[in-house]
Amino acid sequence: MSLGTKTRSNNILVTGEFLTRLTIQAAMCAWTLGIVSKGRVSKWAWSTAIVIYLVHIFFAFEVHYGWSQKVALEETARQTYQLTGWNNGIGLWVNYAFTAFLACDLWNQWSGHPERLRNTRNGIVLFMILNGAVIFGTGLSRQLGIVLLGVVTLVWLRRTKSKIRNKK
Repeated sequence: MSLGTKTRSNNILVTGEFLTRLTIQAAMCAWTLGIVSKGRVSKWAWSTAIVIYLVHIFFAFEVHYGWSQKVALEETARQTYQLTGWNNGIGLWVNYAFTAFLACDLWNQWSGHPERLRNTRNGIVLFMILNGAVIFGTGLSRQLGIVLLGVVTLVWLRRTKSKIRNKK
């Protein structure tokens, strides 16, 4: 039985919803590890994050949109309208661009240029966590997003303070 069919049982719907949320939460944690770490750990964290994120996309389209681009755009527009008063599904296209950028960046990291786009990549991921988890998210996803953004902020402040101290 498909996780996205209208005749699905409550258990499958709950399982699909759970897996959709779990995969994005796991991806956020892996991205955060990628941001705060360096070298091999960072590269593997980014690799893990994008794989988990792709699984999240699979569950989102299977469970929530029934593999319909139209439904995904309408649902994105509805959620955007509820929160902002702006009836537009452009957020879905932003997610597609985000996914394409991360895939290209991952290739870049494994081809020997891990630092080339690091700040851009980190900024985009932090924006997506802020937007997707904190602003549009609810419950555990929102709380996790806030904690992860706090962790990144603390690590950034610590690194900045260390750089300033080393310049003296």
